[in-house]
Amino acid sequence: MTAPNVVVTAASRRVALVHALQQALTRVSPRGRVIATDIDPFSPAVHVADVAQAVPRSDHPEYVDALIAVCNAHDAGVLVPTIDDELETIAAAAPRFAAAGVTVMGPPVETARICRDKRATAAHLQQHGIRAAATWTPAEARARL
Repeated sequence: MTAPNVVVTAASRRVALVHALQQALTRVSPRGRVIATDIDPFSPAVHVADVAQAVPRSDHPEYVDALIAVCNAHDAGVLVPTIDDELETIAAAAPRFAAAGVTVMGPPVETARICRDKRATAAHLQQHGIRAAATWTPAEARARL
């Protein structure tokens, strides 16, 4: 069984997300809690979460270790990453989270990589028969003038 608590990363102003997770947890486990992580102790969501935990920035080399420590300390079985800057890092560490009993609710590494690049996203969509807006580099746009 998955541990009953959920960690939300970079909680910031995601008050609605924290509330939604809290409501969902009450239906699954009466003791389930939402743990909000953020670098800013004044972020609104950390004040509505059941627990707030400071962590380093997502580009810090200890970020993943800090998140795993938070998950372990609070018996969290689910991690919800919320910002694009961290998705690839967390996706790459998904096996480490899984080994700690934590399910990452995020995309695989390649998907995160594609979605962070507008040209790669457009090309990927077009390769799969999905219409996408034309996308150019600045040099390509200048050449079209």
